[in-house]
Amino acid sequence: LIGKVEKEVLKDGQETWALTSKMPLRDKDGRIIGTFGISKDITDLKRADVLLRRTEELYRSAIAGADAVPYSSDLKTKSYVFMGEGIQQLIGYAPHEVNDALWQKIIQKSVMLGETAGLDKDEAARRVASGDIRHWRCDMCITTRDGKTRWIADASVLKLDESGQPIGSMGILQDITERKLADESANRLAAIIEYSDEAIISETLNGIITSWNSAAEKMFGYTPSEIIGQPLQVLVPPDYLHEEAEILAGFARGEFVRHFETVRIRKNGQRFDVSTTISPLKDSDGKIIGASKIIRDITERKRLEAQLFQSQKMETVGKLAGGIAHEFNSILTAIIGQSELLLGDLPAGSPLAKNATEISKAAGRAATLTRQLLAYG
Repeated sequence: LIGKVEKEVLKDGQETWALTSKMPLRDKDGRIIGTFGISKDITDLKRADVLLRRTEELYRSAIAGADAVPYSSDLKTKSYVFMGEGIQQLIGYAPHEVNDALWQKIIQKSVMLGETAGLDKDEAARRVASGDIRHWRCDMCITTRDGKTRWIADASVLKLDESGQPIGSMGILQDITERKLADESANRLAAIIEYSDEAIISETLNGIITSWNSAAEKMFGYTPSEIIGQPLQVLVPPDYLHEEAEILAGFARGEFVRHFETVRIRKNGQRFDVSTTISPLKDSDGKIIGASKIIRDITERKRLEAQLFQSQKMETVGKLAGGIAHEFNSILTAIIGQSELLLGDLPAGSPLAKNATEISKAAGRAATLTRQLLAYG
């Protein structure tokens, strides 16, 4: 008899456990005349095993009420000692179907975290099996039985025997698909904000800057470390401070100014024209907690608008001058014509002839100027 676990109850009622191995003793004729045995007290080990099983039961009961699937695995057999029923809802496979081969089949991508961060999944598993790593954390993108893509978080802790050797693990599996999608969406939005050509700034209702992208740094000259935590007023010229205060006060009351043009000031003191679009920032309860601003430098647009206005103004003046010159030229033509008729009617040597001649010369000079105005118009 080899390796039999035997239980003994002492006089005081205490239970003890022993691992016993017995061999028959024979005489010279081969007849059994007794037994020879070795017994090892394993009471502490047995109690630890009972305690571990009770702990596992408590652990399973606690996890059962949570949005997670508990499991327990055996490193020697590379199989699951226990797998929660919730696994079927999570991945579409029943507990008895879940094994290493299945995971190899359905895992699309693994991201190791915590102590295993930076390792590939196989190397992390090897280190866990050797006891080098006690805690396993891994986010897995998997394909469920019905073909859907789902993200699952796997977190476990190593189980050790009485000699400190790894024998298995206890862990939980959780559906983190919504969290992953939210993270991906947030990362995409962060990338859009960071690489936007327009300054994107957020502030509290008290006017304190809370975010600052690279375009804002380029536009205003402040680095994020210099400006975050500072009041937005540092970007506003003194004669425009009332404008910012009114906008934030309106936000607190639920009154929004979506778009306006104004003037801001750079770190070097230079004033410049901007176009600003404002959106409210809300917390998870829908309460307005601040504002997000998209700011565009419109200095060049304003310069071109001024040039266009000046050009249009000069064009209008030219047309007006041309119209006046045309009318004035008609009057001068009549004056010249009448002065020439007068000269023809005056007798030779008349003192009025000189006056008529001067009138004709002056009208001629005026006609020349009028033709120049007509050419300009």
